[in-house]
Parts: sequence; structure tokens; C-alpha cells
Amino acid sequence: MRTTLVMLRRTLLLLATLIGLFGLPACRERPAPQDSQASVVYRIGFPEMEAQMADIAVEVPTGSQPSVELMMSRWSPGFYRVQDYAGKVVHFSARSPEGEALAVERTRPNRWRIETGRNSSVFFTYRLHCPDSFVTTNWVSPELLVLNGGATWVAVVGEEDLPHEVWLETAPTWTGVATGLSEVEIDSLNHYLADDYDTLVDAPIVAGELDITTFLVEGVEHQLVDVGEREGWD
Repeated sequence: MRTTLVMLRRTLLLLATLIGLFGLPACRERPAPQDSQASVVYRIGFPEMEAQMADIAVEVPTGSQPSVELMMSRWSPGFYRVQDYAGKVVHFSARSPEGEALAVERTRPNRWRIETGRNSSVFFTYRLHCPDSFVTTNWVSPELLVLNGGATWVAVVGEEDLPHEVWLETAPTWTGVATGLSEVEIDSLNHYLADDYDTLVDAPIVAGELDITTFLVEGVEHQLVDVGEREGWD
């Protein structure tokens, strides 16, 4: 466990460095919530943290097309090596707004096609296994959550320019969330917004028993996010 915490510490230091380099102006702009019909909306919860599982429910607009194609990235920003992130998806299903089951075909290892029934939006859910503590993968535990975009989000092919919303369920014992996504504070906590898919996939999310230090450098806000043992670190 100590080795895992050290690896996660290094991961969080890298994330903090990236956030520091690019700043966090978007996190403080507090944009208004988007119309769910004009955006892709993710709701993510963790009913089986001990099993290191995440449950993700997604609403996507279809334009009333007969089908939509979905994909999961095979790469992560800054780490352009082919990855099998879709191999961590252990269950996938789709339904209409009225709750009717919709046909789903897995057309490639990292792609799915949903028959929409000409509904203007559809819902799909998937369960994600998150047992890895590498810098581009996902980790879920009762103490700590680390989500990387490419390894987490199933997206709509051809709709990458749409806004993407994330609603994050947190455990009662967690003390904080750190991410480069814009926070929507007008309606509830843990509601975030990305202008498009590229922004979403490039914004890791860390949550849990965090110690977050905020400071300014030349007017730009930075955050240092600590988790686990801090002995030996300045």
C-alpha cells in the first residue's frame, strides 16, 4: 500500500504541475449550467468502492438520427501509446428517455453503436473497473479516487465540440475534489463543465482525503494536492 501511495503521490504531483503550468482560470469562471439536450451529461458514482468499480450514466443528444456511434479513447494526452481502456468496461447498456431498452452493438473493441429509435436523446450506462495506479489509468478506493479522461469517458463520435458535463458523487469521508474542469456552483456541488471533449479528456479528477494548498504565481492560481504520507516532502 505504501508503494501505491508513493506512486499516487507522484501522479498527483504531475497533475499539480500540469495544472500549475496551464493555470486554473476556467475553474473560477463559474459558468452557467448547460441545457442537457445540447450537451453530453455524465453522472458518475461508486457503489462498489471496495471492488474498485465506477458506475457511469450518460445522456447524449442524437439529433433524432437512427443510430449514434460511441468511442473510448485508446490514448491519453501526453502519453501517446495505444491503451486498452475499453477493456475495463465490464457492462454496457442503453435505453430511451422512457426507459425502453435499446439495441447496442460493439462494432470495435473501443466502439459501440446504439439504435436510437429516432429519440432526440438516449441514455447509456457502463461499469468501469478502476484498479490501476499508473499516471494515465484509473484508481477507485474508499480513500482515494483518480480518474484520467481517456480511461474514463465514452464519447459520441462526431459530437466532440459539444459541451460535456460531469456530476460526481463523492463519499462522505472524502474531504476534497481537484480537477481542471470548470466548476458549476450555481446549482450543486461536484458539478463540472468542459467546453468540449478535448477539454474533458485533458482534465484528470482527483478526490478523496486530500490536502489542497492554493497559492498564486504572477496572478495565476495554482493548487498543490497531497494524499497519503507527506513525510520527507517539502
